[in-house]
Parts: sequence; structure tokens; C-alpha cells
Amino acid sequence: MKPLEQAFEHDWTWNRPHVGRRHWELLSGGECFATIEARSLLGSRMAAVTSAGEREIRHEGWFRGRIRMTDGSGATVATFEPSWFGGGRLVFPGGAELQWARVDFWGRRWAFRDADGHDQVVFARKPSWFRATTQVQVSDAGRRRPELAEIVLAGFYLLLLMQRQAHAAH
Repeated sequence: MKPLEQAFEHDWTWNRPHVGRRHWELLSGGECFATIEARSLLGSRMAAVTSAGEREIRHEGWFRGRIRMTDGSGATVATFEPSWFGGGRLVFPGGAELQWARVDFWGRRWAFRDADGHDQVVFARKPSWFRATTQVQVSDAGRRRPELAEIVLAGFYLLLLMQRQAHAAH
């Protein structure tokens, strides 16, 4: 799989190639740069692959809990600590931290922001009956972040969890 740094010349889109499978691909210029797939029945444990390696993402805890992303050896590479109304913060072992926040009123656009409030990576959901997609826009500052692969995986995982929770509420 190619590194995300080689995909900046085209738009990034998360899509679901097969409606019956819980598998999504991050495409740019017709090439796949990352995948994420549900590994548990309820979809709270997912396996992801990028050029940075394999990652496992899972929700831990009950009430609000937290989300932990680990590498192939089981070491934590990122932790998401939720706050109220869908927001939260993504924390990396080195101390770097990003805020997860809704960008628009309807909740179709979400972003990871730095401490100064600048968008690093923005996710825009495009609803559809069978094949909804999510556009990913990376700022110039976001492109320089060493944790870019983890940020892109975490954001899409959070959107999948929100979608699952919205369907469960109806």
C-alpha cells in the first residue's frame, strides 16, 4: 500500500465497495491508500491497514468510554477521549493532541483541530441510499503531521460509530 503522502494530488474518499460487507477503502486517484474492516459483530472493533502498518481500533468502556488504536504489537498509538455531543480529543503517546469537533450544524462535516482551532483534517459525509461516501480534506499543516494515517483512520472510525448509534436510536 502506498503512503498517504503520495495521495495529495487527488481527492481522498472513504467508500464501501460492497454493500454487504463491513469493509471500507480510502481511495485517491483510483488507488487504495487505507482500508478499515469491522472485526466484531457490533462493529466496535475494527482492523485497519495503511502504509504505516496494521492498526486495531476498538471502543473500551461503557458509558462514554474511550477509543484506543493499537499497532500490530499491541502498543497504543492513539487514544480518543470523548466529550459531550460527539466531540472529544485524540491524544498520541508523544503528547500531541487534536480536538474532534462538528464543523456544521447538521453534523455532516467533522474535523480534527489543533490547539489554536485550525482544521488539520476535515471529514465530509456524503449520504446515499446504498453507498455513502466520506470526503477527506487535509490542510497543509495536517499534511506535515507524522500521525496523519492514525488521524484519518480515527476520524472515519468515529463517523462509523456515530452512524451506527444513529441507526440504533431509530
